[in-house]
Amino acid sequence: MSILLIPFLACALLAAIHGYFGLHVLKRGVIFLDIALAQLASLGALVGSIAGLAMGSPQGYAVSAAFTLVGAIIFTLSRTTYSREIPQEAIIGIVYVVAAAASIAALSRFPSAGHQLQEMMIGNILFVWPPDLVKTAILYAVVGAIHLIFYRQFWAVSTETSPPRQALWWDFAFYATFGLIVTSSVKLAGVLLVFMLLVAPATAALLLSRHRLTQLGIAWGFGTVCSGIGLLTAVRWDFPPGAAIIVTCGIGLLGVWTASRIRIRPR
Repeated sequence: MSILLIPFLACALLAAIHGYFGLHVLKRGVIFLDIALAQLASLGALVGSIAGLAMGSPQGYAVSAAFTLVGAIIFTLSRTTYSREIPQEAIIGIVYVVAAAASIAALSRFPSAGHQLQEMMIGNILFVWPPDLVKTAILYAVVGAIHLIFYRQFWAVSTETSPPRQALWWDFAFYATFGLIVTSSVKLAGVLLVFMLLVAPATAALLLSRHRLTQLGIAWGFGTVCSGIGLLTAVRWDFPPGAAIIVTCGIGLLGVWTASRIRIRPR
């Protein structure tokens, strides 16, 4: 249990912040936004490594964050030109594929490309160091405070299909703060686990409640419980922890969906 304490706390942090952003993402209908930004963050980290910057250094983080901010600008501008012919999800998919292809090309410069690819995709949350966890918690707290202070503005711009141009700043602020979160999250947990902790808890919350505060609580609880079970499973049967948590979230979401269908049917 002492070995799992820090990874579990990291998962609880990830579930809390990504559960909130997941509700925004589902409301906006941009399901693959997180995985696109996560892939951009990974590409930035690889580019920084090729340039001689350590992945855990402040300079390496700055390069990774810069890539996500470029993605934030692209997604902000693509939403203002939204149309039935070119939905924003298509732009997000294109950015993800280009970033993934560029990451594979960058990985060819590393001698242990296979290991680097696996760590980039599913991470290794068992080896999170307490100082990294504290830094991440501080960043999450700052971003969370910003979204709490400007709660109405962020939700207003997320619930409108075509926000007015004067709301462009709030749209960019959402993508930019989300990009900073994703940059730190990918370093802790990898692309796939970050994506799962964004979408699965928010989906479970929407299935079980229509009240926003209740949804936030359900999303955090779902992500935290599934992460704990996944970590225990990984240690007990020697599975990769990221993959175990992802599968546990999938099974848990299936159970929530089944329970919601049983509850709705008598009505």
